[in-house]
Amino acid sequence: MTINAETLSRTLKLELDDGHACTLADAERITAGYILQIDVGPQIADNPTMQAMLLTAINTATRAFRGGVRVRATGNAILTAGWARERTLIQIIQAYGATITDHLHPDHPTLVIGTPTAPIGGPILYLTWNGWTGAAVTHPTARLPEHGNLPLAGVLAAALGVSEMFQYIRGGTRTGYRDVGISLWQPAANWRCPRAAGPDCAFLPSRLYLAGLGHLGQAVCWALGFLPYPHPSDLQLTPQDFDTVIEANVSTGLLTTPGDVGRPKTRIVAQQLEDLGVKTFLIERRVDANTRRTQDEPIWALAGFDKVPPRRDLARAGFTRLIDIGLGARATDYLDILIRVFPGGIDPADAWPDPRSPHGDLAPAYRAAIEQQIRDGTADGDARCGVITVAGVSVAAAFVGVTAACLALSEVLRPLYGDAADGIAVHDVIAMSLANPQRLDAAPASTASFDNPGYVTAGEQPANGDDARSASSGQ
Repeated sequence: MTINAETLSRTLKLELDDGHACTLADAERITAGYILQIDVGPQIADNPTMQAMLLTAINTATRAFRGGVRVRATGNAILTAGWARERTLIQIIQAYGATITDHLHPDHPTLVIGTPTAPIGGPILYLTWNGWTGAAVTHPTARLPEHGNLPLAGVLAAALGVSEMFQYIRGGTRTGYRDVGISLWQPAANWRCPRAAGPDCAFLPSRLYLAGLGHLGQAVCWALGFLPYPHPSDLQLTPQDFDTVIEANVSTGLLTTPGDVGRPKTRIVAQQLEDLGVKTFLIERRVDANTRRTQDEPIWALAGFDKVPPRRDLARAGFTRLIDIGLGARATDYLDILIRVFPGGIDPADAWPDPRSPHGDLAPAYRAAIEQQIRDGTADGDARCGVITVAGVSVAAAFVGVTAACLALSEVLRPLYGDAADGIAVHDVIAMSLANPQRLDAAPASTASFDNPGYVTAGEQPANGDDARSASSGQ
């Protein structure tokens, strides 16, 4: 098999980079044994957060567990939340690439949603939430109260659960057998503390700018799709990208399918968001030194790039608040997440110095690929150039992007309730790794207050008449 940057799964690449596989065929064989089971109780029929859990678990896991995702579920209820809206449970399971089963295997890892009868698997994690907190726990008695109207906590719980099981199946010694959780209300706090659950979700942004529609940008859109907007059209999103989908993008892009190869990322994302009812205003060009926010564009932005220059350029483009999402790119740090907020306590040039060469010593799989291509008649220089290009491509897993998207969106949602003077946790930096989710570092914001980006009240909740904010456009 030829290793090609255009087609190589960014998650399968992990096996090549860390030396588990000496060839692409080895990597395919190893990952064919990666199987995840999901056991779903009947409570999902009436619970938007559980529905967000199920869809996120399936959509992330089918891209990482190449041996398949098997779901045991009771009934065939019509679902109501976000990307599941007006489709049946069975339709959703099949649409996102999982297999329906009546029997679970005791030796495959299992995620549990709700309270199905006698879950089976090894190990088993129970997905749970409370308000703004999402978690995966090892015993049903350790579950959180499971109250609240913010399905984003369910998205987070699913990503944490899939992460734990993926690390377990790759040989993690603790993962799958520990309780993990994160509070999106107070990320640095103990997630089991009652205050970490936060208030009911009352405010949602009405206008956002989103730059970069690959792994991270699509994860943000996925999470946005579950937020409890009274009407999806209450959200106006301005997505920006210039690129088209390649086959490798399917392994991490939650809104991307094999049939999308060759299509512009903006069109794929816009079509799916508009099918939900979200309003989109596309920008189809690169972010560069000439990029400037115009007067009629949103004042708050999120960005997910894998290169340094556009990150620095967007931080200087005139947005009053920019949440930048960064991930590790190598087998040793692909679980790492870094959220930076601008303007903040650091200059963009200092936040992102010019990167060093990512290549270094090649892993055995890449040396073997060069030797094979030379034996097949490729010139030495051409073989090395092509394989080194592949070696420099990022390792990535969709569940990491979803976790990062949840943290980034929490930095959008919380300031709608006030600033640090009001006791609201707002940050310049959030840093963590899914290798050890319990160690999350958060640096408080250096900016005292924020311009109003425009917001709507969530669900059917009335606006708080005592709140000083107005549901304006934020301009």
